Amino acid sequence: MSNELTTLRSSTNTLVAEAKALKSQLAALGATVSTADLRDNVAKLEKEKGELTSRVQGLRAVAKEQTGGDKGADGVKAGAKAQAEEKKKVEEEIKVYTTALGRRRRIAAELWDVVRQMMPPKVKTEDEWKVSH
Repeated sequence: MSNELTTLRSSTNTLVAEAKALKSQLAALGATVSTADLRDNVAKLEKEKGELTSRVQGLRAVAKEQTGGDKGADGVKAGAKAQAEEKKKVEEEIKVYTTALGRRRRIAAELWDVVRQMMPPKVKTEDEWKVSH
């Protein structure tokens, strides 16, 4: 009787573990997307891609007409002129922001030095200050 009870308990534990594994497998299978849904999504995306491609081509044609063709009066492509001007503007902005960044870093370092001087002598870092207060 005792052996039978032990056998039944162990088989029950095994079956419970197997049931949990099967439930997790079922949940994983339920979370996956079916092949039909994937095909529908791919078809929709391909249709959208075609629409966007045709729209971009139309916009490129309009832009080409507005710029008067590929080259301007001086023989340089209009897009190349715009890119060079844009690049120059961006480089100037980068220089301004880099200078401001350097100044701000110096200010932050000076402020931190002032804060460090005001801290108790035992506290050396910001982390130690957070721990002690």
